Amino acid sequence: MNKLIACLLLLLPFTLPAQNRKLVWSDEFNYTGQPDPAKWRYEEGFVRHRESQYYTKNRYENAHADGNNLVITAIKEEPLRLIKGGPSFVTSNSGGEFTSACLNTEDIFEFTNGRVEVRAKLPHGRGVWPAIWTLGNNLHWGKHDSSWVYSEIDIMEFVGHDPNNVYANIHPGYEGGSRGGKITVEKPWEDFHIYAIEWQKDRIDFYFDDSLYFSYNKKDVPPGKWAYDTPQYLLINLAIGGAWGGEQGIDYTAFPAQFIIDYVRIYDCTVHTQQQQQQAAAGGLRLLDWQPKSQLVVKTTAVPKPKFPVIDMHNHLGALQNTQQYLQEMDKAGVIKCVSLDGLSANDQYKEHLKASQKVSKDRFLVFFRPDFSKIDESDFGRKEAARLEAAVKEGVRGVKIAKELGLVYKDKSGKLVAVDDPRIDPIWAKCGELGIPVLIHVSDPNAFFTPVDRYNERYDELGAHPDWSFYGPQFPSKATILAQRNRVIEKHPNTIFIGAHVANLSEDLGSVAALLDKYPNLYVEIGARISELGRQPYSCRDFMIKYQDRILFGTDTPCDSKAYEVYYRFLETKDEYIDPAPSHHLQGRWMIYGLYLPDAVLEKIYNRNAQKILDKRTVKS
Repeated sequence: MNKLIACLLLLLPFTLPAQNRKLVWSDEFNYTGQPDPAKWRYEEGFVRHRESQYYTKNRYENAHADGNNLVITAIKEEPLRLIKGGPSFVTSNSGGEFTSACLNTEDIFEFTNGRVEVRAKLPHGRGVWPAIWTLGNNLHWGKHDSSWVYSEIDIMEFVGHDPNNVYANIHPGYEGGSRGGKITVEKPWEDFHIYAIEWQKDRIDFYFDDSLYFSYNKKDVPPGKWAYDTPQYLLINLAIGGAWGGEQGIDYTAFPAQFIIDYVRIYDCTVHTQQQQQQAAAGGLRLLDWQPKSQLVVKTTAVPKPKFPVIDMHNHLGALQNTQQYLQEMDKAGVIKCVSLDGLSANDQYKEHLKASQKVSKDRFLVFFRPDFSKIDESDFGRKEAARLEAAVKEGVRGVKIAKELGLVYKDKSGKLVAVDDPRIDPIWAKCGELGIPVLIHVSDPNAFFTPVDRYNERYDELGAHPDWSFYGPQFPSKATILAQRNRVIEKHPNTIFIGAHVANLSEDLGSVAALLDKYPNLYVEIGARISELGRQPYSCRDFMIKYQDRILFGTDTPCDSKAYEVYYRFLETKDEYIDPAPSHHLQGRWMIYGLYLPDAVLEKIYNRNAQKILDKRTVKS
């Protein structure tokens, strides 16, 4: 038993005892008036994310110390006016109606590695978006810039429309690199809590009070993509509305709203890293930190371009400012068309997506429509959303995407989960058949996500990095329940083509997938983000792909990256052994994969012919 406990302790993240930390910067706010100018700077103006607030400078009403705390207040300005002695906040590209504050330490205090600890009490109400975060000092936000900045660490983000979750996010600045986690806390705004990170040379751990709830590890990052070796500066702000905070509008009765900070403390954690190194040298290496290098001498085949042109049927290209870059990567990789599954029905976002994509290329990007299930309780929801879908198809949309939240997360006003086969959705499925467009349906997730996150879970590393991807527990339906709902929809709507995302989310069990394909002639599957599963069963997978060569589509679920595509091509086309699949998506498990060397006739169907056959069924032209 003692030996087992010792092994489990090695699996746990090492946390530096408080007495070993060296305080290097702090503000206790035990003074009154403006925030200490020796420690804080201000952002000013309408800055980012189409937010509704104007950040003011040196305005007591928006930011001041009261002798105990820093108080940041977001104010609904009625009417919009000039701040006496200051700049105008009357006009804004985003139609701002609020003032607030964003403080930062840029050019005053910047740091690399350490523990950042902020004790704060959050505001609440629909539309608020407080954040504690850091930015790399080598790039800055441009005015009205909506793109991610290089090396951002979001220590804490909270959005009022999601009142029982606190988020941590990482944005390293390369496409597809963002990661995040969340912790569920009932009414986190009622009390002060500690929001903290421990940033080490090879990982960043995120804490809510004493609970570690998300980790970002260098070993999970593609070579050369670790963005956290350079100094960062700290920001604390209260935003209103915007791309995330305003997803469900703004409750004007929630203002003025206050973000109250008790203290900010930053510690030098160099001792932490040294102690870890001493631990490893003494034989105390944690399994999570073990990254063995294979001694196998095996063939490595470079496949920068596929044997046949590729249609990528599963991707997410919602970062519209990167569309030109996506096209360049597609050209490098021999991809002739790419489907983006990010055309949201909500707020007609799909129109913006179509416009941005078609501005770069008229025919290389295909946008799929995501129904807005937040309106499920509205009278005649299905018919209305089906009508919106038909209008969207006339504007250029080429299919429908169903995300995994259906059957798993979405609830109606009664508090019940909305099932995949909820009859209120039937008009949408039927409309897809009428219009001749496919439904790419992602419901449920890998088997490991529905089992305990313990020493038996083969995706322990992945779930450790993304704890919010675990759906184990009585609060979630079983995977079998969700898939049974999906299968009933496929059977009920034989005139609609369904594409089972991620090999129908049963890539661990190709026998069951084969049974589904035999039973439902209107079902196809795609391979996005599942070659790590397919490639560790190469014999079964090769037989499966040859037998069902007319029903399998190519997809990646990874924003266009020529290096990621190359891993897919190597897997499908070569006899290479012991291929690392992580660069194709991210680390999913501690195993390698093996090439399938599929026949050319099969490759051509998977790469493009099957997809084109489905896309050509559309009955309504844009």
